Amino acid sequence: EFCGNGCDDDCDGLTDEGCTSGGTTGWALRIGDLGNDYGYAVATDGSGNVLVTGRFEGSVDFGGGPLTSAGNTDVFVAKYSGASGAHLWSRRFGAASSDQGLGIATDASGNVFVTGSFSGSVDFGGGALASAGFGDIFVVKLAGADGSHLWARAFGGTSSSDFGNAVATTSSGDVVVTGTYIGAVSLGGGAVTSWGNEDVFVARYAGADGAYVWSRRFGSSSGDFGRAVAVDPSGDVLVTGSFWFSVDFGGGALTSAGDRDIFVVKYAGADGTYRWAR
Repeated sequence: EFCGNGCDDDCDGLTDEGCTSGGTTGWALRIGDLGNDYGYAVATDGSGNVLVTGRFEGSVDFGGGPLTSAGNTDVFVAKYSGASGAHLWSRRFGAASSDQGLGIATDASGNVFVTGSFSGSVDFGGGALASAGFGDIFVVKLAGADGSHLWARAFGGTSSSDFGNAVATTSSGDVVVTGTYIGAVSLGGGAVTSWGNEDVFVARYAGADGAYVWSRRFGSSSGDFGRAVAVDPSGDVLVTGSFWFSVDFGGGALTSAGDRDIFVVKYAGADGTYRWAR
């Protein structure tokens, strides 16, 4: 139940304890069905419209009529008016297993980039892509106007679950992705092999067609995760996540204080040259 006042969650007309009023809610939407449905990432375009990705199961109406998952969970991408929350378009992608959208970004032209993981054979709009193992990384570019397919790429190993966790765009329209992989994976520049369990990757692809530009990977014998990525005004790439034990991000090993620690690392946007890490 939504009362139109974020400080009155129980709808009794009274301000709830510990809540400071002063803002107003522009709009709110509830999207979902009887299953487990998750929104994992959100972005805006240059016009202030809102793009959302995540996963859903069963049959869910995102505003343009029900979309039905092919099996367990499917990827959804939906666009809403920033002014009113009105549905503009929505798309679903998936197969019989578990598929999810984990990161989303837009470019200067309003086109939409989504990353996440998929399993089996999934058609993102340009023909089926098949995962190499249990779960592969995908990157897909959709037209901002209607969500139509522009290109899609898939990367993964033969015996592992690999995830694209976050995506960002450069001023030139290229796309940068970070996430996690296990084993031997080709991100486009030849196979790279994780040190132990999960390793972090960051990779850049041409916005026009998804062609490989560069990639970097780093990790330890334990689990290391790339969680978020951004591009600064100079085009350099910043990644954050968590690492365990001793990891060399490019400038010498950093050692976690105990269990997993936070990292922030910066790479040159042009070629992925190491800048600094903390």
